[in-house]
Amino acid sequence: MCMFLCNHQRLLFVCTATLGIVALGCDSSRTSKSSALPKPIVLQAIEADDQEANDQEADQEAKLDVSKAEAEVFGNDLAKAIRENDIAAFKTLMDFDKILNRSLEGFEITKKSREDFLRGAKPAPGNFAGLLHKQSLEGGSYDLVKPIRRGKHRHVMMRLLHPTGGYNYHDIRLVKVDGVVRGDQLFFASTGEAFSDTLRGLVAASIRSSDSIIGRMSGESERALARLERQNAVQKAINAGDTATALEKIEALPEAEKRTKLMLLARLQATPLENEAAYLAAVDDLMSAFPGDAVSGLVAMDAGILRNDDALVVRSFENIRSWTGGDPLLNLMVAAVRAENGLHDEALAMIENVDVEKIGLPDAHQYRMSVAISRENYDEVLTQLRMLRNRFGYQFGDLTAEPEFSGFVKSPQYQTWIGQ
Repeated sequence: MCMFLCNHQRLLFVCTATLGIVALGCDSSRTSKSSALPKPIVLQAIEADDQEANDQEADQEAKLDVSKAEAEVFGNDLAKAIRENDIAAFKTLMDFDKILNRSLEGFEITKKSREDFLRGAKPAPGNFAGLLHKQSLEGGSYDLVKPIRRGKHRHVMMRLLHPTGGYNYHDIRLVKVDGVVRGDQLFFASTGEAFSDTLRGLVAASIRSSDSIIGRMSGESERALARLERQNAVQKAINAGDTATALEKIEALPEAEKRTKLMLLARLQATPLENEAAYLAAVDDLMSAFPGDAVSGLVAMDAGILRNDDALVVRSFENIRSWTGGDPLLNLMVAAVRAENGLHDEALAMIENVDVEKIGLPDAHQYRMSVAISRENYDEVLTQLRMLRNRFGYQFGDLTAEPEFSGFVKSPQYQTWIGQ
């Protein structure tokens, strides 16, 4: 089973590859020295949840310019824009110009080159939103999990659910510009870094061809640019489906570069799941190098499920919960895994306070039903079957042919089910 990593990570690389960013133009009229490349953005820890009764007071005390209520509106509007493929609304909500401009910081380029880059990248927001919309049409979803607070900024946590069950989370920082709430930073749980930092590799590849720019770069920036170019070559091979070449390029990297987060992720993505020993070795290397990182939580969940290692599943769950602030759908999914492994009481304890209907996704009902089956709670099984049929249009065949329903089909509740 590759419930987490295989889908959400590949989706991340597809998003990066289809932004439509073009090569930078060159203008050698300026000869000023390049500044050092900026350090990656680091997310602050999530503050304790606001008390519902004191939301406004808490916002004022923290001097937040975006309230919790405004963040909820933003998150729901963003999810709606994706569902409806409303590119205009998406562009209004997300400040992609700022995200793209940050990917250029530290590279000494002319004003004309910057304008050329941004003009070539103009389709990026539409491509990004369009890809998420396509996933939703195929059975995935993009939804607000909750507003959160990091330091002096309000953020929203969005959940990306791949059609085949893979998870990813987007953390979006919110600011208010002329009274309008916008997202100006975007982070992926599947890389644990800002999207603008991920894009820097594409920018490096674009400007590498410019001798006039390279000639003006400091030695430190030149080395950083070369490193980004090597990483981008690995990702291009993966995007092209040439995983063997990607692994060869990773192996040829300097040892320090092999241990970077993106290259450890790239190795994991390029390793066939069928080669379980190599795959799990890649998982272990990433987890050892970045034990507290969000991506390690996602990777550890994958490994824990593959190994039937409940302790690892729980540790990864706590890691993801720390990064996201908690997601009730994740509670349900992990509870279903633990129930399948015979930990019935532990599974139930994880979901006692989860409002399954509020989540609004069929997966939530399926996970809840799995826990109910494990506990032989056939009233609850019947409730979830009805919800899946009546609310989501599921059609069920002969349950007597399904091993997991062997107990249910002997119960009075099954007679009620077939009589409806």
